[in-house]
Amino acid sequence: MLLTPHPTWSVTDSSKLEEFETCPRKYFFRYRYGWTPDRPSLDLVHGEAWHEGKRQLYLAKGKTGSYNDGFEAAIAEYLKCYAKYYGEEEWSWNSPKNPDGARLGFSTFIEENDEDVFKLIGAEIHGTVPVSEKYVLVAKLDTLIETNEGIMVIDHKTSKNSLSEIFIDEYQMKLQFNTYSLMGLVYCLSMGYKPGDFQGVLINHAAFKESKKLGKTVECTRFSIKKTVDQLEQYMQEAEQLIELIEWNDATLRKDRDDELVMLAFPRRTQSCTKYFRRCEYYDMCRYFTNPLRFLDKPQAGFHVEWWDPRKVEGRQREFLKFKGLKKEGTNASVRGDQPRQEDRVDEDSKEVVESTLAVSRLRVRSRSGYQDIRQLGRRHGRRLGCPRAPRRRRIFTGGVSGLRHGRRK
Repeated sequence: MLLTPHPTWSVTDSSKLEEFETCPRKYFFRYRYGWTPDRPSLDLVHGEAWHEGKRQLYLAKGKTGSYNDGFEAAIAEYLKCYAKYYGEEEWSWNSPKNPDGARLGFSTFIEENDEDVFKLIGAEIHGTVPVSEKYVLVAKLDTLIETNEGIMVIDHKTSKNSLSEIFIDEYQMKLQFNTYSLMGLVYCLSMGYKPGDFQGVLINHAAFKESKKLGKTVECTRFSIKKTVDQLEQYMQEAEQLIELIEWNDATLRKDRDDELVMLAFPRRTQSCTKYFRRCEYYDMCRYFTNPLRFLDKPQAGFHVEWWDPRKVEGRQREFLKFKGLKKEGTNASVRGDQPRQEDRVDEDSKEVVESTLAVSRLRVRSRSGYQDIRQLGRRHGRRLGCPRAPRRRRIFTGGVSGLRHGRRK
């Protein structure tokens, strides 16, 4: 193994899992080498700055009852984040995803939604939730509110197109919102709410457009995503399988050498190279580096080493809420059945937690035997069952196209 494991390798969140699903080789460059583009894409910078500004609007609404009272703070937070990557001379080129567009977007959102009524429960809630007895995911809830319908997680998305059914279908399946739903549910249970009180994730979508006829416009729309208990259980098992696949690739990486022609760990997924009609930032490296282990001395031009750690925000270590067995430590929170309020809670030592569909212990007892059988088959039959095994021998092609011969590497 040529690479020295970094402490962040063992930290997993939905962003890492989605990156691995998109392309394992891209995951390798970003999270095993730590190679990060010197300048993130405009969409990422604008989206992050928009998140920071919208949080200020919700904080103001929770305190004073009006989004408008947080307008100036929202603009200030947006500029603080945006100016890290783009100078003022570049703003006009980035229109409408620039401070002027953000100002218009905040104004439009306030005008259309200032009649909202809710109680602010919390903002920037950081924590970890288990997906099995062995693995946990790090997550952050941007904003949590209580409405007449129930408890909801608030998130924000930006794009250049109007919200459509295709967008909603895409968001419905994203791991990110499954993680938000899972963490939001267990957080609510730990605070004494009933399972039925949690109503999922409310997404504020903003479409930033610009045309010669209409100029700059921002369309603000909303939709919600609510997961059932069975869907969350399915997500937990899928997340566990993804983490195990990452660990399998790490094990293969330990056997790869820099003097070999090809690196077998973290294979390329070539259908993702030009996803959304744009080239992946690691495209050139994937195209020309058959074995990236030969080039680990320093990052390539246009990249620098920066390790993604979701436990830290702007270099500050956050206080984390840790959930054990899908209940906050020291509480008695069940997923099905009535949830005791704060005054009704009992000590864990004196009473066992009620079994639930989402309880990790039940999940493992029910599925572990069959799961191990599949893994045993996977060791014999390789990748067909989705449980890949490390190859016993590696082959290279020698000879011409007319007659391919396999040569063994000893």
